Amino acid sequence: MQRCAGDGTRHHLVVAFGPAYREHVTLHEGVWTGVLLVAAVTAIVAASLWLLFSGLIAHTGVRVGRALHVLPQVPPATANPPLETVVADLHRIRRELDSPAPGLPMAKRRGALQAYEDRLLDACRALEVPDTLDGLAEGIDRDAERLRLESRLAEAGLVVPHRSR
Repeated sequence: MQRCAGDGTRHHLVVAFGPAYREHVTLHEGVWTGVLLVAAVTAIVAASLWLLFSGLIAHTGVRVGRALHVLPQVPPATANPPLETVVADLHRIRRELDSPAPGLPMAKRRGALQAYEDRLLDACRALEVPDTLDGLAEGIDRDAERLRLESRLAEAGLVVPHRSR
């Protein structure tokens, strides 16, 4: 193979560089270098994507930002909801229990009663009224304890909704 230079002279590239180049770079070394390079790039990209999408980078960044006071601190979660919310929920759930929609399944009625009792217990904890509702089985004893809790909460100053029936 001959090549023409800009001045019109011909150079013999194959003859001059062909055998010398092939002696120094073998096919075996070039393949392994390429395979290792592709494997390294693939591993780096995969690790970067995993860190990015697993949230580890974002979570660490938020922690560092809060430690440096760049991001605002998260307010501590309260164990009990505010008493105003509990009272509003008690009134709302009691209305649902007093006048259920026609055809309402018994499971939803029981769920509403359980939600009402949970809110009664939240009110008892907020006002430090002792209760034994958790340990009682369904029946007359549990109903009587629910009524006792409603009267104790009323004595503590909480306006508790009563059955309209």
